[in-house]
Amino acid sequence: MARPSPNSPPTEFFFALDRNHENVDSFYNKKFAEAHRRLKLLQDRYGRSPDVVAADLDDHEVEELMGALLELRNQLRNLQWFGEINRRGFVKITKKLDKRVSHSTTQHRYITTKVDPKPFAKDITIARLVNEINKWLSVLGDSQNIDDGMSDGSTRSVRSLGRVTAKAMMSLPQATLD
Repeated sequence: MARPSPNSPPTEFFFALDRNHENVDSFYNKKFAEAHRRLKLLQDRYGRSPDVVAADLDDHEVEELMGALLELRNQLRNLQWFGEINRRGFVKITKKLDKRVSHSTTQHRYITTKVDPKPFAKDITIARLVNEINKWLSVLGDSQNIDDGMSDGSTRSVRSLGRVTAKAMMSLPQATLD
């Protein structure tokens, strides 16, 4: 966000601040619409009830759905952070203006009338969607654990034993690696 100079005339300052506000809002709305569309596509494909869906999917489909949900949850969390950080930025910019212009109460008025009504400032919809995704992930994870425990020859469990993280590899002594 390009910050307007508090030393510029108030009309220029607010014009620049409003343009930045519009940029933040349009970016947020665009990214939210994309994430919401992706979640709706997943719901249309797999259904809306995670309990029912988990029982009907094979292991590959469960892993694919979990991967898509994890990516979507990460995007929503980043978008939520984007909104919070930009709201904080508008608060700081207007606070600085109030300090430089004597007897000014611009901050409260600007934040309450221009910033707070926008979805990026206080969006509870993202929190609701993240909770919904977490519920899906919990149910899908539980169904995978049940499947692994019930099948004696679970190939995924066998494959996971052969995987080693890079962090674990770094702590091995060199003689073990040779």
